[in-house]
Amino acid sequence: MGKALWWTVQGVEDTDRDNDETANSVVNALSHAIAINPQGYQAFHLVVKFGGRFTKEDQGSVDFIKKVFGQTFVRKFCILVLPYGDQFEAQVKVNFQDWIQSQKGVLSDLVKECNNRVILFDNQTTDRHKRQRQVSELIEIVDSLKQENSRYTNDQFDLAKTGGESLELTSKTPL
Repeated sequence: MGKALWWTVQGVEDTDRDNDETANSVVNALSHAIAINPQGYQAFHLVVKFGGRFTKEDQGSVDFIKKVFGQTFVRKFCILVLPYGDQFEAQVKVNFQDWIQSQKGVLSDLVKECNNRVILFDNQTTDRHKRQRQVSELIEIVDSLKQENSRYTNDQFDLAKTGGESLELTSKTPL
């Protein structure tokens, strides 16, 4: 198993597009995370909590990420991670793959944009085998990305910034 490097950038989902300072802070944190790993990153995780609605505001956060990283970023490098798998098991009576394929709207669009790279995580489980299975499944998805793409590097990030994909801050629209 290879080395994993994790970065969590707080604020993407909370970014008030009217607040340039907050948006610039998020962009600077993302820039730093990309710059400190010259080898680049194999995959990025988009985390969407199971049990909540994936809203237009959430889609706005995905659009923000694409403006920062480039329009093909989600399709080529992202894995959709749904935590709270324990709630899924308690509430849903079909398997996860059937459930995710039955979704409609913006969540369905995001799953398709991620090329169906989606995984459910039960982060509350104490079952060691289940935890290992979840991690192994995630690593398999990352490994599949290795076959499909090169790494996302600082050069690609710079290209996204200079290639006309400038970040426009827009106000949140109510649902």
